[in-house]
Amino acid sequence: MLALVVELVPKPKIIVVALGGTIASSNKDGKAGVKPSISGEDLVNNIPAIGTIADTVVLSLLLKPSADLTFPDLEYASKKIIDELEGGADGIVVTQGTDTLEETAYFLNLVIQSNKPVVVTGAMRNPSSVSPDGDLNLLQSVAVACDHKSVGLGTLVVMNGEIHLSSFVQKTHTQNVATFKSPTLGPIGWVSEGKVRVILKPISERMYWPVRDGTEPIIPIVKSVTGDNAVILSSLSPEKIDGLIIEATGGGHVSAQVAKLAIKYCKTIPVILCSRTGSGEVLTHTYSFEGSEMHLIENGVIPSGYLSSVKARVLLYQLLKNGLNIEKIRATFSDLS
Repeated sequence: MLALVVELVPKPKIIVVALGGTIASSNKDGKAGVKPSISGEDLVNNIPAIGTIADTVVLSLLLKPSADLTFPDLEYASKKIIDELEGGADGIVVTQGTDTLEETAYFLNLVIQSNKPVVVTGAMRNPSSVSPDGDLNLLQSVAVACDHKSVGLGTLVVMNGEIHLSSFVQKTHTQNVATFKSPTLGPIGWVSEGKVRVILKPISERMYWPVRDGTEPIIPIVKSVTGDNAVILSSLSPEKIDGLIIEATGGGHVSAQVAKLAIKYCKTIPVILCSRTGSGEVLTHTYSFEGSEMHLIENGVIPSGYLSSVKARVLLYQLLKNGLNIEKIRATFSDLS
């Protein structure tokens, strides 16, 4: 009589890294409003379906609203993630608040060299809401982190059933569960009935700039507006900051007053030109008036390509921490233009 041999395929090992945010918020103290207070272990244990697709280990690193997250926090989390990936984990899911989720995802995309899936997710509605979205977002993120189609894509954002590249995704609404969009590109895939669909894959090489010890660079963002007389920009001293992000109008345009100071500052610190529009990329050779993209670039200002202001700031932070000078920073950003 033949014995039936069944070979059990082990489930992927997924590390859930919890940093806080709305997905982990409650009003346990009985006061009005909610705040981060639910551990990562409780988040995962509340979703039995996760255990059917993955073996999970939870690292509850922080319980912060995302506006309080710092670069040292992200460096700390990234080192833990790298250790887990090198130690045999098959994928990572990070939970945090949505307000700065796009920055965390892009930071992790820059500092983690592994091709194993890293997924960042959160929630727009806290667990005490009428229809919270965190459980489904977390379950779908684990599914994406388990799937071989996610390998080599860098850090992904999974929210509301959609899969986004960290370089393009943005929070676009204060409350809507469909807030995360990639206006220039769109999602690269989705999750349907538990199945992961990845339809688009990037062809460009992913940047890698590892975490470095050292002093934190100071990099303010200044937004251009109607009637901009450069009063905000003039209050900054290039001797007291390490870099500057200018969120310009349209394709990369600022007032003549702002242009004069931007050109002055870029002689000693990197000044990055972004667009406040939220999609597209900074122009490089269309307009030539004073304060136009051509005028600024010809005088040393660095265009950010398709990166938003907050992501350009994350990249500049890493380039400065890695010791790059202005010309090497310019060359790195030129790959995005």
